[in-house]
Amino acid sequence: MNSREIKTGHLFSPEQRMTREEGPRSQTVDCACPASQEDILESLMRGKLTDFTVWSKDMMAVPADETLSAEEICTTAGGKVMDRK
Repeated sequence: MNSREIKTGHLFSPEQRMTREEGPRSQTVDCACPASQEDILESLMRGKLTDFTVWSKDMMAVPADETLSAEEICTTAGGKVMDRK
C-alpha cells in the first residue's frame, strides 16, 4: 500500500494526483520561476544548480506498481553529489 492509499485500497483524493511529467516539473522549473531564479536553478543545463536523484528504474516508463521498489543510486543538490550508493 502506498502513502496515498487508505486501508480500503482506494486512492485518497485521486483527482489531485499529478502525472509523472507534472510531478518533477512542480519541484523543479515551477519552483524556480516564482523565485525569479530560473536563470540559475532547476533545469538540466550546463551552469545551473540542479537538484535531482538518479533511480535504478526509469520512473517515466516503469509500471506504476514498480515505482516504490526503485532504489536511489545518486542524489545531487546545488550542482554537487550529496549521496552515492
